[in-house]
Amino acid sequence: MTKEIRERMKQQLEDDTYLTQIAKKPFEAADKNKNGSIDIKELKACMIEIAKGMGTEIPKNKIVAEEFYSLDKDKNQNIDFNEFKIFVKNSMLKIIDSVPDSE
Repeated sequence: MTKEIRERMKQQLEDDTYLTQIAKKPFEAADKNKNGSIDIKELKACMIEIAKGMGTEIPKNKIVAEEFYSLDKDKNQNIDFNEFKIFVKNSMLKIIDSVPDSE
């Protein structure tokens, strides 16, 4: 991936409309009980699916808990859609940064 493409992708993630669009389906899929928020078990299932899809290590409970509590800004033991968008953005940034540079 060229630096220009990497920067363009990162810039897109700063656009809240774009971020909302790309986070909507994953949020709905992760919200298994359809209550409009994601609990820690639902986040774990989501993170496992992402890891499997990327062929990476399944996250340990400690990692899931750290991610969950860092996202749960209002400390209500649930992640709402706006908090989930932060997860999507951070995950996408990690993926973008993991792709090797090309010419």
